[in-house]
Amino acid sequence: MGNYEEAYAYTYLAYERDPSNLMTSFNIGRYLVYSGSIQDSIEYFEYALNSPSLPMQSEIYFTLSSLMLSNKDGLYDIDKAIGYAQKSIETNPNYPMGYFALAQAYYMQNDAKNHSVIEENLKKSLELNPNGYNSYELL
Repeated sequence: MGNYEEAYAYTYLAYERDPSNLMTSFNIGRYLVYSGSIQDSIEYFEYALNSPSLPMQSEIYFTLSSLMLSNKDGLYDIDKAIGYAQKSIETNPNYPMGYFALAQAYYMQNDAKNHSVIEENLKKSLELNPNGYNSYELL
């Protein structure tokens, strides 16, 4: 209902009561990113990767890839971003954002030799989600 602090408090309480509920770990990570505590979010995302849900794992890998491209909390690491994006695709080849993340990471390398890989991944992302405005921005 728009009260993120209260939602976080309840989510964290649920996590404390049942740490095996990996969705709560994922949601804590998302809240921490929202609140600017990006470095703190990573441990919750990595823990949530234990989920048997491949779509959830793929989304987490996408999120981690995106975080590695931010200049916040000293996380900027293109190689890690590429690795996480590749894991997103491996985990769920039908998740369009994994392809977008891979294209974005290669784009951030600012190297003309990556043009075809960038274009190929953006097109695959758009094939899976024709409404993916993020891919159009880089294409």
